[in-house]
Amino acid sequence: MLRVLVLACLTLPLVPAANQQIIYSVKPGGELDYYQYQGMNDGAASWGAVNVVAGNEWNFRHVFSGGDGVMFAITDTGDLFYYKYSGVSNGAKAWSKTHVQIGHGWNFRHVFSGGDGVIFAITDAGELFYYKYLGMATGANSWGNTHMQIGNGWNFRHVFSGGDGVLYGITDTGDLLYFKYLGMNNGSRTWGKVNVPIGSGWIFRHVFAGDAGVIFAVNDAGVLFYYKYLGMSTGAATWGPVGKQIGSGWVIDHVFAEFPGRPADPTPRREQLPPSEDPKCASYASAAVSDFKATLSSPKCRVSPADGRWSADYKAHYNWCMAAPQAARVNESTIRDKHLLACGARSIM
Repeated sequence: MLRVLVLACLTLPLVPAANQQIIYSVKPGGELDYYQYQGMNDGAASWGAVNVVAGNEWNFRHVFSGGDGVMFAITDTGDLFYYKYSGVSNGAKAWSKTHVQIGHGWNFRHVFSGGDGVIFAITDAGELFYYKYLGMATGANSWGNTHMQIGNGWNFRHVFSGGDGVLYGITDTGDLLYFKYLGMNNGSRTWGKVNVPIGSGWIFRHVFAGDAGVIFAVNDAGVLFYYKYLGMSTGAATWGPVGKQIGSGWVIDHVFAEFPGRPADPTPRREQLPPSEDPKCASYASAAVSDFKATLSSPKCRVSPADGRWSADYKAHYNWCMAAPQAARVNESTIRDKHLLACGARSIM
């Protein structure tokens, strides 16, 4: 049985919504449980409802929240299902939609929500894809942009989203990295900061994000810890309370939080100038465009217009470069170079 550190009293004060986080766990037998964590502001070991059974037979390969009671589940055969939970506020065993199939072929290593219907998926080869689900309110099998490749080299032990385009990756050695994805609306290959180290020693069995920069982690012994990351908007390695034990007995198959809501922004945003270009990626993009133009010089050099490697789109090449590791950049340049040499558009001087 899961155990949490709870302060018992005869009457409980009303907990502000900002200080409460709904957490779900799936036990080895497929039981879905509901928890109200009430220490979001400071990492206090304070809980409301705990171990409330919200469902059964949740025997899936991946389970995650899309926010507002929506849950997604993926079977071992890659079928994607939609669920709409109506008991978010109190843990009631109430559902408006269950086991609605909305996709198939979801055979990925990692799958997780980005919020607002965005789903990220990572292949065994480390390719990162973007999907936009349009049926959040109804469970309709309706999609916007799907299978948009937005990155390479995502070979992490854990990958998850903190909301608002912030993605975290944890390496096999426990390094925690920050990424800021800027293409949430349309799946464009556009990034702000990438591969920014913000922590080390993150060797855990489960790691998942709550609201407002809070990250939860569960070790192999089933101990649940709280961390407060303060650099959500900038990628700064700035933290509030870290490593605070808030529970034990979390020996489960899956654990995830109700997906973070969009942060409030009471003031209008001011238009900002775009950041200066990275010189290495600017050089890479210019060379990629030049290589594509070289293929037009001879019929023997022509390439498929559907192949993203060959394109006159400078921005697409630049954005890909910003999200790709150095080895991938070199490999792409080498492939283009070999093709141009073979077809005679380029010669060895």
